[in-house]
Amino acid sequence: MKLFQKYAITVYLKNFFIIFMGLQVFFIGMDLMQNFKKLPDSANLQILYVIFKFLYAINYTLPLSVVFALIASKFYLIRSNELVSLYALGISKRRL
Repeated sequence: MKLFQKYAITVYLKNFFIIFMGLQVFFIGMDLMQNFKKLPDSANLQILYVIFKFLYAINYTLPLSVVFALIASKFYLIRSNELVSLYALGISKRRL
């Protein structure tokens, strides 16, 4: 694996995990605010509720995170002029 590929992957994965966790926390937080009075008193059941909602939210947030991370990575590379530098080195759009 080439050095520029490793760099592009690290930029993308960093943005992906930040966006993914942010969307997950937002989704779970909104759900907890809506159902706060309906939650059981037991701490174990509350933790299980949060875990199940986390797993349920993955179906919605994962595709959004993939797309948003791609857009954020592209904007980051453009803003920092690294995309232009990679193109100047002869790296094609397809390889990047």
